[in-house]
Amino acid sequence: MNYHPLVRAVSMAMRQHGRLPHNPHLLVAVSGGADSTALLRVLAMLAPRRDWGLTLTVGHVHHHLHNQADAHADFVAKLAGDLGLASLRRDVHVQQHLDRHSGNVENAARLLRYAALESMAHECGADAVAVAHHGDDQLETLLMRLARGSGPRGLRGLRWRRALTEDSQVALVRPMLAADRAMVLDFLTHAGQDFVDDPTNADACRDRARLRAEVTPAIRAIWPKASRNATQVAEQVAQQHEAVTAAAREIHWRRNAQGDRSAMRSQLRLLPRAAVVEALRRAGAPAGRTLEDAAAAALDRKGGQRVFEFPAGLQLLIDRERVTLKKKIATDERG
Repeated sequence: MNYHPLVRAVSMAMRQHGRLPHNPHLLVAVSGGADSTALLRVLAMLAPRRDWGLTLTVGHVHHHLHNQADAHADFVAKLAGDLGLASLRRDVHVQQHLDRHSGNVENAARLLRYAALESMAHECGADAVAVAHHGDDQLETLLMRLARGSGPRGLRGLRWRRALTEDSQVALVRPMLAADRAMVLDFLTHAGQDFVDDPTNADACRDRARLRAEVTPAIRAIWPKASRNATQVAEQVAQQHEAVTAAAREIHWRRNAQGDRSAMRSQLRLLPRAAVVEALRRAGAPAGRTLEDAAAAALDRKGGQRVFEFPAGLQLLIDRERVTLKKKIATDERG
């Protein structure tokens, strides 16, 4: 089992993309499903090796979304015990959250799950949280974002490493992005390791579940390496987006007493259009078609004043010399 392709894929990803400290402590997010169970077993195999020095804690989030959830929590606790690992559990109540806030079940569950994982990471002193997304998840993510019209920022897909939550000091790492579901299932079969099935993953009302059932199998039948290729493409887009973002950071935005931000068009014209879009987004303009049109206008040579309207009363004003992002003053505010 030490030489199984999944073990090699996880080991290589941890070294190349994990950016972990010496002798790291990982909180492994385990639902009990095939993917997270396989990730935990692989990391448990790597942990005793002298060159890794891994400390592992198992983290389980109980979402209270189906009648098998208690059994799944028990499965994870037993698996951690069998591997000699400490485990933590957090209970989140997705429906209660939705009763108080707008949104859908999938997004609410993700929000609550990541907050719970951060809480457990702080409790056990973990340097990072490891989650079990793999190449098939990456393919699904890119397809959904393409269909929704995402730009380069969205087409970075699932990243090898990022902050767990916004402004978090805890990293989220994805050591299985170079693997796929077939590799995961083959590893579990050879290891004689069972796992549980989450019934919500088969809910055809969820976009990802329908894509997984109806679309990606057909794609992989035509292009067997599609999932692994998706991860490579996302990584290339991420690298290009980093270069664009670095260029956008060079734009100097002046802020006045009213909070308006302005930049010189002559400075913006030194950048490619993608970097201008990113610079305007970083200044506060919402993403979308209007932002793309405003970026094109900022780069042209026209004079006069043009106004682009954004949601929440934001306006982008373009005159001969400057681009200014400001909050529109409502009539009742002017008295």
